[in-house]
Amino acid sequence: MKEQGFVIYPGKVSNADCFRIGNIGDVYPADIERLIGAVKNAMYWELA
Repeated sequence: MKEQGFVIYPGKVSNADCFRIGNIGDVYPADIERLIGAVKNAMYWELA
C-alpha cells in the first residue's frame, strides 16, 4: 500500500483483524477509486 501512496495502520475490532483508513485534507471520488484499486492490488487470501 505504501508503494502506491497510502499508509494504513493495524487495528482491532472485537476478534477480527482489520486496518484503519484516515485522511488529512480534501478527498475526492478519484482518490477513493485509487484507494480501492490499491487495496485490491495489496490483497492476499490465506488458505486454511
